[in-house]
Amino acid sequence: MGIDARIETERGTCVAEVEDPHNRMNRLLSLSVLDSTCCLQFIDQYGDTVFNRYQIPVLQSECSALVPLLTDSSISTSSLTLRVNSTC
Repeated sequence: MGIDARIETERGTCVAEVEDPHNRMNRLLSLSVLDSTCCLQFIDQYGDTVFNRYQIPVLQSECSALVPLLTDSSISTSSLTLRVNSTC
C-alpha cells in the first residue's frame, strides 16, 4: 500500500483523493533528500500526516521539484489516480 493523499473539509468530508496503490510515492520520496524541505520531510508513510491550507502551496512546490526524479518508466505522474468527489 502506498501513500495516499486526501483533501478534506474542516468537517472531514473528502473533496478529492490521490491514490498510490503501487507505492510509487514512497519510492520517489526515498530517492530524495528531504532534510531541506518544509513539508515533505514530515510525511509519515505508516500514519496520517496533516497539512493546512497555508502549507499546501509549499507542498505542491516541493512535489513539483521531485518531478525530475521521475525517470523510471514504471514511475510516472500518470500512474497516480485522482478522484474528485467520488467514493472517498
